[in-house]
Amino acid sequence: MYVSLARVIVAFILAIAIAVPTGIFMGRYQVVKDLVDSLVELFRPVPPLAWVPLILAWTGITSLAEILPWRVEDALLWNIQLSMLLIIMIGVFFPVLLNTIHGVQSVPPQIIEAAQTLGAREQAILTRVILPHALPFILTGIRVGLGVGWMCLVAAEMLPGSTAGLGYLIWYAHELMRSDIVLAGIVIIGLIGTAFDQALRLIESKYFSWNE
Repeated sequence: MYVSLARVIVAFILAIAIAVPTGIFMGRYQVVKDLVDSLVELFRPVPPLAWVPLILAWTGITSLAEILPWRVEDALLWNIQLSMLLIIMIGVFFPVLLNTIHGVQSVPPQIIEAAQTLGAREQAILTRVILPHALPFILTGIRVGLGVGWMCLVAAEMLPGSTAGLGYLIWYAHELMRSDIVLAGIVIIGLIGTAFDQALRLIESKYFSWNE
């Protein structure tokens, strides 16, 4: 569980760090949307697991520890393969991106015009008007993306080079004909996914109840 959670969290943070700013700029500026939207629509329908052969060809079984500029002895970082990170990031990226764009575009124009009338500059409009309004939509995208990313993780952990994680446990137990361990792994994955979703629901109800 520890290794699986570490892989998900690292890929999750990286995907959000890319998807949220990209979605804000695409939703706010039409020129950015025109430049990027065709690529998004081209790659969005492709299932994350369809990228597996290409990603494995690019990265092999390279781990996160191998690309860091300093020597790392931590076994956890050696178990976080770049191929898995990329597959999970693809699964998380598109739900977060699309919900961010929708959240930005749903801001009433009157609110933006009122802020401009009061002298707000573009940076203030982005950070104090658009982003707060879009946050509930972003959180919805995060919930969806986390579910997709978690599914991608389990599949990615069955790939060559994996020596730990819940997906690896299930596949290894399958080879040993241990159905009890397979079922236990499935139950644990379901419980962890439910716990993540409930935590995000709690944040949504506590901080974004005004959106209702």
